[in-house]
Amino acid sequence: GRSVCLTELKGYQATVGEPVIQTRRPNSRLDKVRHMFSKIT
Repeated sequence: GRSVCLTELKGYQATVGEPVIQTRRPNSRLDKVRHMFSKIT
C-alpha cells in the first residue's frame, strides 16, 4: 500500500540525501520510485 511506498521513499531520500525527483542518472528503479512519488503527490 501507500504506507510501504512512503516508507521506502523516505528511506531512499535519507540514503541518497536529496529528493528523488532531482535524479541525475536515469535508472529503472529510480524511475519506478519517481513514478510512485508522482502518484502519491
